Amino acid sequence: MKLNPIDGYLIRNYIIWGELDYRGWIALGIKAENDFIDLSFLSDLEAHCQYIRSENQDYLFVSYPLELFTPPGSIFNLSNDKLNDFYKSTSESSQNQLQKTFLRIKSLCKQNIEVLNKNELAKLWYKHFNPLAQISELAEFNPLDSILTNCLPGYKVHSKAVGFELNNCLHHFLEVKTCVSLSKVSQILKNYSFSISLYKGQYEFLIHLFGTNTRAISEESFQLKELLHALPGTDYYETNEVGENVRFFENSIPAYAFVKGAAL
Repeated sequence: MKLNPIDGYLIRNYIIWGELDYRGWIALGIKAENDFIDLSFLSDLEAHCQYIRSENQDYLFVSYPLELFTPPGSIFNLSNDKLNDFYKSTSESSQNQLQKTFLRIKSLCKQNIEVLNKNELAKLWYKHFNPLAQISELAEFNPLDSILTNCLPGYKVHSKAVGFELNNCLHHFLEVKTCVSLSKVSQILKNYSFSISLYKGQYEFLIHLFGTNTRAISEESFQLKELLHALPGTDYYETNEVGENVRFFENSIPAYAFVKGAAL
């Protein structure tokens, strides 16, 4: 089985998944000075949001489908000049919207926030695809190459008892449903890697377990489930089926949620 997520590019600090037209998505990564204290402001955003915990640091991504910003009409049979105008208009309109969303988030969360730069994005992507790798192994991110070319050395997925193996690392996911506030849950699960994708009050909460030993992952999963059982109104879904674990892995790629209509 092959991992086959949609590829994308980094254009300045903006992430474009897919094509720069009605088929693609644009996203922006954001970090807070001291992590995000309260996530309740996310319910006030019209953007698709993805909140990530990775290596004890928190990140927020906001995304929009590019079809909201493309000029009317078909892109087929356009001259080169008109096609360039189409791409320029789409890019400028979508980036303006993300800038407005960034300022709105800054006002709502009442914290100092910054846009993630190329190096921060490169590290986050690389560690998602290769969570056991040393950061010294991170090569220079080349914006002329795609995100997957930069960060994903292999695509072959191997079936394992607790999920799948990719690049000599085992991956396993739990999906969580809870009535506890996401702010509180994120603090309780601060030692885990997770992704929360949100849009209009709905969310997909995925906890990512990884390692080299099947037994160790099973034990960590057991401990995690005990922790979740202690939270009121909380349930989880765990699967060892390879295809579903791969889907969860793709859904939790930083800035990637919603690209395939995956989460909600």
